[in-house]
Amino acid sequence: MRYDNLPIYKACLDLCIYIETIVKSFEKYHKYSIGQDLRTHSKDMLFLIHKANIQRDKQEFLKELLYKGEELKMLIQISKKEFLCHYKHIKSYLIKNLKLSLRDKYILKQNNQGLDFLGYILRPYYVLSQKRVVNNYRYKKAKFLEYYEKNQGKVDKDKIDKFLSIKASFLGHIKHGNCKKLKKQLGEINEKKYITKFSACWST
Repeated sequence: MRYDNLPIYKACLDLCIYIETIVKSFEKYHKYSIGQDLRTHSKDMLFLIHKANIQRDKQEFLKELLYKGEELKMLIQISKKEFLCHYKHIKSYLIKNLKLSLRDKYILKQNNQGLDFLGYILRPYYVLSQKRVVNNYRYKKAKFLEYYEKNQGKVDKDKIDKFLSIKASFLGHIKHGNCKKLKKQLGEINEKKYITKFSACWST
């Protein structure tokens, strides 16, 4: 008999996939201790559903499935308590040392995944600028150059001032991170060249 169309099998399969996804974000110690137990129990339940489906006497397998389900619930409760313990420590540290508080909606990640904070990705040994910030600057720079080409160099002072202000803000942002390569990748616009070209505009 087919088993993969059974509602209980589909629900258990979804649970296995969900647990696999969650365990990936565990710290190394928990990934190979309680994380491994969670993965093993969820898979065992899936296998027991298959075994029960092909046996005439299903009672033994269903009892074992029930026991495995209860054990999995206990493991999830342990994981939840560990999570709450981490949460309390993090919350206490933020208030005491940084005068910050967690939002109602939060996501706990491994520290090597980085912390999203004020336009930066903070990692244990270095700081990066968020892609959103970089792409925003790329877009504004491209729009300015497009405007310059379209108007054949006839750009008014306000446009120049606005872009130079955007650029200065962006450079001020990335100087607080490990972004030396990023500055080279984005390229430079020679302000002196533009000021010379637009000197007539500046004097008006």
